[in-house]
Order: sequence, then C-alpha cells, then structure tokens
Amino acid sequence: MKGKVFSGEGKASEFLQIEEYSEFIMEKTCFKPFLGTLNLRGTTEEIQRLKNNAEEDKMEGFEKNGKKFGGMNLYHVKVEGIKCCIIDPDLTRYGEDVIEICSEFRLRSKLDLEDGDRIKIEPKT
Repeated sequence: MKGKVFSGEGKASEFLQIEEYSEFIMEKTCFKPFLGTLNLRGTTEEIQRLKNNAEEDKMEGFEKNGKKFGGMNLYHVKVEGIKCCIIDPDLTRYGEDVIEICSEFRLRSKLDLEDGDRIKIEPKT
C-alpha cells in the first residue's frame, strides 16, 4: 500500500518511553525503537489488507504502579526496504485510516519525508 505522511500529536514518543512497550518491540523486531512514529493515512481497505498479510504479534494490556495500560498489535512491515513495524494500540485517537510506523530510525529524516509525501509500505517477507 501507499500511505500519505502527516504530522501527529507526538503521543507516540511518550508511549515508546514506557519500558514494557519498548521491550516488547525490541523482543519482536530485534531493533530498539526510535522514540516516535511515522504517521500515514490510507484507505481503511488498504490498511486492513496490509495488516492481514503481515506477521502479527499481540501484547496484552498491563498494570504498573496501580495504573492500567492498554495492549497493542504489532505488524511486521517494510517501508522503502527498511525493517519496521506498525504499532496498533488498543487505545488510540486515530481512525482506521491511519497507521503508525515504528523503526529504529527517525524515518522522516532517513527518507527525507514531508507532510503530504506518499510512501510504500509492504509486509515484511
């Protein structure tokens, strides 16, 4: 699928600083996640097809210091040939037409991306 880059709210950096989430991503992808995601908008159908064809790992929600944290699904993908994952948290403000891409790099810089650019995402093979 091709997704359209857009600026998010910056909440992913907070999410990825939580040890349980970052350790889960490292365990499943073998990379330390950059503290932020690349936000992409596409059609609901394209996104669902991508998720259906990608390897998936599920993290259950957890409780830490009396606070509850939601779980997430992680889908293994490649963006322009770079090993990445889609982070699909149980609790999100985005609709089903948005995916958040996590990588060990700041993908915006590495791929010289700006809002409105279109980029190819495919299941990791």
